[in-house]
Amino acid sequence: MKNVLPSIKMIEYIDASACSIETTGLIYEGLVLTNVYGIFTQLDSENLGSLSVTSEKQSGEDIYTSLLDFTISEEIGKTSLLLALLSRKPTCYKITDVYGQKYLLGTNEKPFPAFTFKYSNESTPTGQRSFACEIKYINRFSVLAIQ
Repeated sequence: MKNVLPSIKMIEYIDASACSIETTGLIYEGLVLTNVYGIFTQLDSENLGSLSVTSEKQSGEDIYTSLLDFTISEEIGKTSLLLALLSRKPTCYKITDVYGQKYLLGTNEKPFPAFTFKYSNESTPTGQRSFACEIKYINRFSVLAIQ
């Protein structure tokens, strides 16, 4: 089963060790509601991102794969260093959809989301120079709804 959530308008990140998560036990549209504490930093993404969640049975257990895709413009020297850091450090992501609902992708415990990126430099002088980014998270639960 595959679900696509509303378009993502904001993506923020925090080092997983600096993120504190408190589960409320309440359910919102099939997702567990949580309170999240910590100082998140916003990623400057272009346009809207997309988040899809796929579930499948593995050894009798539901396993969810959450995939967040977005694009970031190049700031020479700065952007590539940040993205390289995010691809190496355990990180949690707070994402906000176009309706204002916030979700947490990843937690402060393993498994952590995997961050990958690809640089594009079009050949024309006015061409786009950007990073296509993907965050993939596989766990027994999907994204968590933030209260």
